[in-house]
Amino acid sequence: FSDPDGNSWLLQEIKTRLPGRGFSNLDVATLTGLLREAEEHHGEYEPTAPKHHWSDWYAAYIIAREQGRTPEEAASDGASHMASLRR
Repeated sequence: FSDPDGNSWLLQEIKTRLPGRGFSNLDVATLTGLLREAEEHHGEYEPTAPKHHWSDWYAAYIIAREQGRTPEEAASDGASHMASLRR
């Protein structure tokens, strides 16, 4: 369509989101698996970490995994996120 100024516009309906674009395709089983995986890796991080709330680390870990990072990379992202909170 065109507006009164003569600009042309094209609209497109998007029916599916690309991978890594939020939790829209995350089902209960997948989230449960990610939470258990995060718990395992957080257990390795926690003994050497300063006092923190687990949810901050878990959130960074799960977002990284949703973006296609490996568990090891996601654990590193979780640690980096926690370091940024301490600054």
